Amino acid sequence: MVLDLAGGVFEIPSEKKKKVARSPERRYGFEEIHGEEEIKDQSEEFLWCGDDAMRLEMEGIWPIGYSNFSQEMEKLTGKIEEVAAKILVFLQQHSLRKLGPENGLVDDDEQEAGGNVCCIQKQYCRKTESEEWENSLRYDVIRMLIRGSEFPHALCLHVCGGSSDFHVYSKKGWLSFCPAQDSLVATVGDKLQFSEVLLD
Repeated sequence: MVLDLAGGVFEIPSEKKKKVARSPERRYGFEEIHGEEEIKDQSEEFLWCGDDAMRLEMEGIWPIGYSNFSQEMEKLTGKIEEVAAKILVFLQQHSLRKLGPENGLVDDDEQEAGGNVCCIQKQYCRKTESEEWENSLRYDVIRMLIRGSEFPHALCLHVCGGSSDFHVYSKKGWLSFCPAQDSLVATVGDKLQFSEVLLD
């Protein structure tokens, strides 16, 4: 259901998307691609959060569809939070130190103030030519580094449609793989020191 409604987000005309483009003042909206980086096979991104200002702006450009989409996103976010809580309990049980606000994790008040951000990404079929694949990969690396600095986090859950490669970059190196259809990939962010988590 969410995937069907999410498709409607990307069908909004370009001139309307520009009205809700992300900016330093707006943490949500459409990710704008500039100049020659705007290649037809690049992905599109829309960052959603349960923000009243966002709801008003989006209902102005997509009045009927956004209400249904937002309701489904809230349900999905709730389910993702349940899974994330279980993963954090597991990490807590296998960590060398207590995982809490004093060690980088946000407390409930900070979480409520910051809220969750969901990034919806539409992937286009990419050509297999080596040069184009390398350019696309380079773009993905830059995008990931920027996203990590904008949204420092403890844990990130990725709901994968199985249509494209998944890239993970850390201090230890680079990993790419193709997740199965409907798989859930969990990545640990800056606010958890993965090296101090013991996994059996």
